[in-house]
Amino acid sequence: MVEAIKRRDKHCQLHGVECKEKSGEYSPLVVDHCISRTHKSTFFDERNLNLICRKSNWLKFKRQNNIAQEIAALVVKRWGLESLEDLNIQKRIPKKWSIGELEALVENFDSLYHE
Repeated sequence: MVEAIKRRDKHCQLHGVECKEKSGEYSPLVVDHCISRTHKSTFFDERNLNLICRKSNWLKFKRQNNIAQEIAALVVKRWGLESLEDLNIQKRIPKKWSIGELEALVENFDSLYHE
């Protein structure tokens, strides 16, 4: 899943290729969930996943700089407002993944965004 999203996004979706920390080094990238990971029904949905820098991920966790709203805007820009609304509906539906469903997800993510 992580590798597929890294292949898709390639760089920080908030700051672009020039995303650097104060030290001048490039910030490590992480896959962020627009809808919290605690909602298992949206955990593996690729619409919910964005590659962002570690600093932005930390700021989102600390609820600073409106990062969560910026990430939601990324989802709307890429997938449309309907997708964000659908994710917000799906997060309220309890989900217990079966082995078969997880295996299908692995195959799907493995096939995504190959260069």
